[in-house]
Amino acid sequence: MVLEHLLAFFPEAPDRVRASVEALSAEERSRLRQEANRQGFESLLAATGVPEFAAAPPLARVERFQFTRHRHATLDLARHLTDAGIDVLLIKGSVLADRLYVMPPLESWMRPPGDIDLFVSPSALDRAVEVLRGAGLELVDDPRVRRSSVKHSVDFRGIDGRLAGLFVELHAHLSHSPWRENLEFEALFERGEALTTENPCQRVLDPIDELIFLASHGVGHRFEHVKWLFDLKLRAMQPQGFDWSPLWPRAEACRSARALALALWTLEQRLSIDLTAYGIERRRVSRIRRTLYDTARSMDSSWSAPRGLLTCLLLVDEPSLSLVKPLTALALDKLRSR
Repeated sequence: MVLEHLLAFFPEAPDRVRASVEALSAEERSRLRQEANRQGFESLLAATGVPEFAAAPPLARVERFQFTRHRHATLDLARHLTDAGIDVLLIKGSVLADRLYVMPPLESWMRPPGDIDLFVSPSALDRAVEVLRGAGLELVDDPRVRRSSVKHSVDFRGIDGRLAGLFVELHAHLSHSPWRENLEFEALFERGEALTTENPCQRVLDPIDELIFLASHGVGHRFEHVKWLFDLKLRAMQPQGFDWSPLWPRAEACRSARALALALWTLEQRLSIDLTAYGIERRRVSRIRRTLYDTARSMDSSWSAPRGLLTCLLLVDEPSLSLVKPLTALALDKLRSR
């Protein structure tokens, strides 16, 4: 992607961004604009300062409004949960953008917000579902009623007022691959950082947990949205001088070491980032694993089931016969959703 080539230098080296854009052919510039439009990064492209890609004022106003609406809805739903005595971790979305998209000229509203993601303890899931329904959300997919399901979120849609049209995912696990990850709510919440000093029951992931999660989530979806790759880059770059030495021991404890290694390799390859400059140790990814991952990435949507299964197998830290049952359940889920 031409857009990825630009993000390799943005936002830390604006002069290199401008030079790289000026070196593009007319066809490549057209493709860059199309990719930015498809990925929801038009305002971010405009923030590079290249006159040709200046955004129309109405577009910026619309994107600011959509982002603000997403953030207000996220905080409102989190407040409903904590008012009911349910601790919640806020992941991805506008809350993530508020913390990562802060390096000038980036602004948080330049990140496409997507769904609202809320993470609660499995023991609180049933209560949380009822709280969100009472807050004005319509339940649209509930994997709890499917015995074999490994889907990792209960899905809602906003139907009234400020929530209308917004999609919400309520997680009790951070992955649909429980045999791969061990990112338990209680430990993550304990290490997490309070979103505000007024409400310690609403937290975000600590930087190391967040890097592992963003890597695992993005690589599991083969970084189909470039924002997931850019999020990972910004997390690796911030905060400056951060001690990343506990990263790999924690990834191994979470059974996410292979996912992290493959994600960081992808980040280095596609955005040309030197992770060692930020104190992050590299881990080798075998040629066979890289080739199979690229194969999974190149499969189109008609191969969603084998593509998903291949991706999951490549990310398993500890292969065993016990994988047969959850892999079968995952296959059934994918076939059912087709």
